[in-house]
Amino acid sequence: MQVTVFGKQVIGLSPSDSLTFLIVFSACGIPGRLIPALLSDKFFGPFNTLIPLVAGVGIMIFGWIGVTDTATFYAFSITYGFCANGVQTLFPATISSLVTDITKMGTWVGMVFSIISLACLAGPPIAGALIDINGGKFLYAQLFGGSTIMLGTGILVLARLVQIKQLRQIISE
Repeated sequence: MQVTVFGKQVIGLSPSDSLTFLIVFSACGIPGRLIPALLSDKFFGPFNTLIPLVAGVGIMIFGWIGVTDTATFYAFSITYGFCANGVQTLFPATISSLVTDITKMGTWVGMVFSIISLACLAGPPIAGALIDINGGKFLYAQLFGGSTIMLGTGILVLARLVQIKQLRQIISE
């Protein structure tokens, strides 16, 4: 994510403030990994917990467009860090919860992460190119990131609806 570069170029953080920001951003990942996982285990299940977190990431990336000062930058990074780390934690659990044959769990997880690796490989260069195209401004990259995450949220919602429909059919039989 290009957030630290944004902090230096747009917000005007000094190198020491940038390091402090990076520490805060990373520290938000601790509760972001623990709290959603606990809620998933106790109450909602991984799929139902993952969907709002992914939507939260998309909303936060769109919200990043309005970040113009240090205070909003820190508020953004705290919220984004929480949601993004929750997604990273719950994604493998969600995949595992979809597998009906436990002997194929590793195959499923490996296949999904192979596909995700392509997005991880292509995303940063695309964001960099969009920033360059826009003269060093982050708007195009923010719109691209928010749009792709919200598209992913829609796909997750559709997948969950299909899963619910299949479960209802099994129960009615």
